Order: sequence, then structure tokens, then C-alpha cells
Amino acid sequence: MIQSHLYTNKKETGLFAESGESVKPFCLLNQGTWLGELNRKEGWIHVIGIMGDGWVRVEDVETRSPFNLHVQWTPGKPIEYVSTAA
Repeated sequence: MIQSHLYTNKKETGLFAESGESVKPFCLLNQGTWLGELNRKEGWIHVIGIMGDGWVRVEDVETRSPFNLHVQWTPGKPIEYVSTAA
């Protein structure tokens, strides 16, 4: 169950398969990308989003209202759900 609605607050935010400093991200998320919080662990947040589930650093996201979303689509690219404030 999603605990809260988060948005990435950096130009690029790493999405990691596991929590931990020695792990490399499997993808980078654009600023303002929506993520659903699943749980927290020692400075990391387990999230779910359109790229799947993974871990982000606490300092790379912020909580915002879930009602400020819009869909962004560019032909040939996946659909993105982004904050209207971004």
C-alpha cells in the first residue's frame, strides 16, 4: 500500500534495485516524477512508479499533494506522470 505521494526534487534522481551506498542506479528519473512510498529504511525510501519499484534516497524526494499530476508523453517514449509544479 502506498504510504504517501512523493516527487523527485533533483534534475536526475537515481532509482536503485537495493538500498545502500555501494549500489548503482538502474535508471535515472527526471525532476518532478511521481513516486509512491512503500516503506523507509535508514535514509532510503522503497518506492513504486512507472519505471517499477526500487529505492531512492530520502533527500532526493519531497512530499506533495497527489492531485497536482499530469501526464506527459513524447512519441517513442514511455508515458510519464509528473508534478504540475515541475
